[in-house]
Amino acid sequence: MATVQEALSLALDHHLGGRTVEAERIYAAILDAVPDHPDTLHLFGLLRAQTGRLDEAVALLDRAVAARPDHPESRVNLGKAHRAAGRPAEAAAAYREALRLCPDAPEVAFVLAGLERDLGRRSAAIAAFLHTALLQPDLAEAWLQAGALLRQTGRGEDAVRCLRHAVRLRPDHAPAWHQLGVALQRAGDEESIAVLRQAAALDPLDPQVRLNAARALCDGGRWAEAARQLAAALALDPAAVDVLELLGVVRWRQRGAADPLPCYRRALRLDPEHPNRWTALAIAAAERGQRAVAGLPSNGPCR
Repeated sequence: MATVQEALSLALDHHLGGRTVEAERIYAAILDAVPDHPDTLHLFGLLRAQTGRLDEAVALLDRAVAARPDHPESRVNLGKAHRAAGRPAEAAAAYREALRLCPDAPEVAFVLAGLERDLGRRSAAIAAFLHTALLQPDLAEAWLQAGALLRQTGRGEDAVRCLRHAVRLRPDHAPAWHQLGVALQRAGDEESIAVLRQAAALDPLDPQVRLNAARALCDGGRWAEAARQLAAALALDPAAVDVLELLGVVRWRQRGAADPLPCYRRALRLDPEHPNRWTALAIAAAERGQRAVAGLPSNGPCR
């Protein structure tokens, strides 16, 4: 009669060979004999997850964790099963425990960071992304994600430091340049113009990059170049209300280079509930001796 270890070895051979029916039969037989056998619970749970039976997988992996609480791999696979089943909070809890048991695993820290971010736990996400970056300093995405979250939480200097790491590691990665440019622009640093130009050059089809480049150019009073960036953004997304609004401001600042009124009118047609746009339209119209509401229902483009 085969020992438990011999039976488990045979089941694993079937499992790895894709013979899932045979593997399941042996895993189940082992658990009938030894219900709390941790390796069998873990591998059987993993097989159930791999074959799409996620609730059954979670039940088995929960038992595996209970049978051997100090095994980080069981907790990681439990987290994966919860994540695949659409339960991010439970997944994060499993990954958190796995990282506690194995704090030097960057791949665990990185997945946990993403889960914390998606759950809106920005402080925890920042800590996990920074932990990942310390463990794997050449992982640009960890620096990028940490920097983006630091900027969103008002820690601009820390954000810039992280994002500079990201662009050094991946100089061809437009999102890293974009986030760095936004962080610099929010800090009032003129370097943001060059950085956002680089982001736009790397990803010329992203209207948000061009909008943020235009914002930086406006901060520097470079109205003509800002108008060009906004025109390019509008060509990519004709219904971008923020682009239309800023283009109206730029045209108004340019004093006669182009008419701002069509931009404001188009923006208000798309989003009529914004009071500041009505004010801007009224001011621009008054300067041109026109009624602010003239032509508002028009479907015509901002030219």
